[in-house]
Amino acid sequence: MKGKAAAVFAVTLAAALAGSVPATAAPAAPRATTPTGTVRTFGGMHVDTSIHLTPTHLPHLRVRNGTYISNNWSGYAITARGGKTIPLVTEDFTVPSVNCADSTIGTSGFAYVADWAGLDGLVDATVEQEGVDIDCTSTAGPPAYVAWYEMYPSDPVAFTGTIDPGDAISVETQRTGSSYVLSLTDITTGAGFTTTQACPSGSTCKDNSAEVITEDPGTSVPAYDLADFGMDNQTGILAHTYTGRRGSFLTCNFWISQTVEMVDPSNDAMTSLSPLYGGQAFGVTWNRSG
Repeated sequence: MKGKAAAVFAVTLAAALAGSVPATAAPAAPRATTPTGTVRTFGGMHVDTSIHLTPTHLPHLRVRNGTYISNNWSGYAITARGGKTIPLVTEDFTVPSVNCADSTIGTSGFAYVADWAGLDGLVDATVEQEGVDIDCTSTAGPPAYVAWYEMYPSDPVAFTGTIDPGDAISVETQRTGSSYVLSLTDITTGAGFTTTQACPSGSTCKDNSAEVITEDPGTSVPAYDLADFGMDNQTGILAHTYTGRRGSFLTCNFWISQTVEMVDPSNDAMTSLSPLYGGQAFGVTWNRSG
């Protein structure tokens, strides 16, 4: 990151590190849950069944110089050490301002970007996640902002309400018994949702990893190009151990920190990642659509 982008991120970073939490801190109080299979919305947000979002794609990973290289994910992750699990991840991010005019619209008619936090997906076949999706359908029109959750391989569920660039979003994915509580709150407007969902039928949710990701839902192929999101700020990143302790995304006795970089089919970087400051904050800068 350079210039204005680095300066903006530095301010956000300072606030994040002021509340840095060590891995031995006491666990946070759990959020209230909804009955399994139900959704609670608040502050004007509501489920919108007319919107059919592109599902996440599990990354096809390879390792280069100790970094995971992906065709659709960019960010940081942790993987559980042998015999352990990661049952909770939480983070805050600022909704980026997408520039449709500078985005390449794919053959599907869309350019996409998604910000989310979740469990699983890096090294297994499920993902339990929630976040914000932003898409462009033309280089002349405005982007559309949609909140969602997804219990992959089940389809994502979309929510509409007022989500604007610059809004502060807080998300949390938590394993509770045999189900997952997925929560998103737009701190700026007070809108959001909470849902409790079972692991999809026929799948095994292992809680092997946790991720904080900026995603190209189209996997950097021509059908869905990566929308120009400028820069993402991710802060307040925390995970819980299988014993209920919480800590940052730094490597510790319970998990190993991983870097995930997004490249296009020519191996050119589609995004640029900052370092993972204090294990709790980083920035992602858009480079190209794909």
